[in-house]
Amino acid sequence: MDRNHDCSGSHGTYVCVADNGIGEPVQREAQLDIADPVQSNAYILGETNSSTIVELNRPATIRCLPGGYPKPHITWWKGRNMMPLKTSRFEVRSDHSIDFISIALSDLGPYICQAYSGEGRPVSKYVTLLAPGPVHADSPEDEQYLQYVVNATSLQPTPNYPPRQTPPVETQEPIGKQTLSQIYTNANLQLNFISITEANTLTIYGVTTDDSGSYRCSAQNRFTSAFHEEQINVEGAYVPTNCVDNVFFANCKLIVKAKYCTHQYYAKFCCKSCTLAGQLQSNFDTNLL
Repeated sequence: MDRNHDCSGSHGTYVCVADNGIGEPVQREAQLDIADPVQSNAYILGETNSSTIVELNRPATIRCLPGGYPKPHITWWKGRNMMPLKTSRFEVRSDHSIDFISIALSDLGPYICQAYSGEGRPVSKYVTLLAPGPVHADSPEDEQYLQYVVNATSLQPTPNYPPRQTPPVETQEPIGKQTLSQIYTNANLQLNFISITEANTLTIYGVTTDDSGSYRCSAQNRFTSAFHEEQINVEGAYVPTNCVDNVFFANCKLIVKAKYCTHQYYAKFCCKSCTLAGQLQSNFDTNLL
């Protein structure tokens, strides 16, 4: 439960009850005491710089959790433009989150949530919207947003009840959860990243041939257990005509073997070898280096 408004009348005892229809319900109590406000600088909870995966043509929400006293003024920015509170495509809610009705390619990219209390400097949080590909731009103006498209391979288990535990397994080793902010350090370089969502969907971003293998999703509850296994084979990669190796400046076989393709220098001079090895995106533009 989040309380983002005036909580002066919200003190008291709160009870959370969980009941899945099996066995006795479970409940926990929490006592909420409201203290007098203390002046503090504006702040925004969470990571200062993060990434969020969204789906094109689907609704999406990005959040900003500011605080401080006096209550700071909140604005959202994309690039150098301050975003309005409401358009035909999105709306900034009272909790300072942005609800998109349907994500378009031009919605991808960095956003800034800024909090300012009237004293000192504003506090900012950066959120970059990324989308799984492949995606094609319908106009030259949208081509600039292709750098925020990530190649992905997804496996999604079927829901079941009662709630179950589902540890996906690759080559008998459990795959752990990672934060979305780890997916990109440079929008033009591909980093391998694995995500497991609350819906038990396993997504592999920046897939390479090393990700080939047998994947097993195991599920169990108090009555039974089951598993489903998929064999994934990753083969080849599209190499643009302008993506070539320059053997005069680098030994590309050694660069690929050492996995140095994310280095800007080697990515430029070993574009073809790095792309075929799955260490660079096929839409990588060496002119950006």
